[in-house]
Amino acid sequence: MATRYLPLALTYSPTPRIEHFALLAGLDAAIRGILISTMPLVVYDALGDAQTTSVTYFLAGIVALVWGLLVPWATRKVPRRWAYTGGIGLYLIGNTLGAIGTVWTVPLALMCNAMATVTIFVCLNAYVLDYVDRASRGRSQSSQMAYSASAWMIGPKAG
Repeated sequence: MATRYLPLALTYSPTPRIEHFALLAGLDAAIRGILISTMPLVVYDALGDAQTTSVTYFLAGIVALVWGLLVPWATRKVPRRWAYTGGIGLYLIGNTLGAIGTVWTVPLALMCNAMATVTIFVCLNAYVLDYVDRASRGRSQSSQMAYSASAWMIGPKAG
């Protein structure tokens, strides 16, 4: 067989399994669990007012909604793996801006984290639809919930 002599880098990578997607969902849930427990305190500490914090969260929600509607369009122009990587990059940028902690960087951090969450959510679900057959989707969702549940128990405590 001709493929036996090909270097390992030239062969196709194996198809991802349900557990791989569940692990990604669990990691995303852990990040969101930490963010949901710490970010409101960071925003309130930086802005100093409950009403300004509420307006900031409202604006971040609108930004996330518009961004989420643009993600499918963007994945037609950019490969999905790069969109997913961009979501991870937005998490890193958002957490860096949040660590700076000024009046200007904290709302930007909140928006970056919201955009990262929706990007990863849309891309991960599109990957599941592409790689998990219809009969196995119930087991896929159960695995994702199990991995995410443990992350949601640990994440807020770690935050």
